[in-house]
Amino acid sequence: DSYALALEWVPTFCEGKESMSECSTQSPDRFDATHLALHGLWPNKNGDARHNYGYCGVAAADRSLDRPETWQRLPLPKLSPATPAALTIAMPGVSSFLEHHEWTRHGTCSGLDADDYFTRAAALVQEIAKSGFGLYLAAPHPGNTIDKSQAIAAFETTYGAGSGVKLVFVCAKVRGTPALSDVILNLSNPLRPASELASMLLPADGGGNCPPSFLLDPIPNR
Repeated sequence: DSYALALEWVPTFCEGKESMSECSTQSPDRFDATHLALHGLWPNKNGDARHNYGYCGVAAADRSLDRPETWQRLPLPKLSPATPAALTIAMPGVSSFLEHHEWTRHGTCSGLDADDYFTRAAALVQEIAKSGFGLYLAAPHPGNTIDKSQAIAAFETTYGAGSGVKLVFVCAKVRGTPALSDVILNLSNPLRPASELASMLLPADGGGNCPPSFLLDPIPNR
């Protein structure tokens, strides 16, 4: 009955994970150095008391493979040529086979075929990137501490007054400092085109844990 769009600030995720492919290949000119990237598009079902809904029709043998070290062995339905290209930009975790996990765990419950599921998710990432919110995060803030209230105001320049309260900011500690790790938006079902994001926004499911100001972690100098 709804979706959670989970967007990830990859430099924070990559702290201490230098061996992961998407982390070892970070560069200043890569999309995720200055933009939120795709973590996942997660279908929700209100009838589930834990709000945890997944593995729809997935065999037990495949569920057992749903661990980072064996994600590459999970089946992934055939995608059109344009979809992996879009995901390479929007979801750098594809270099660690994250899309195999996301389809197995979440996409199978989406009511969409794999190509539509990933195409829509990648389009939502690009919609956020070009919004006032995305532009605020991108230039020139990575490496600086930002005010949550200003980030919310930037979101509202694109999606309307009051829409910023629907953002959930999740932070993690980086060298003792709270740093943005994820932004989560709840979206209505059925999904509309990404350009109609404002009409899909639902109330936030919790307020997140970020303080009034937090770090936008930059990629490390190499």
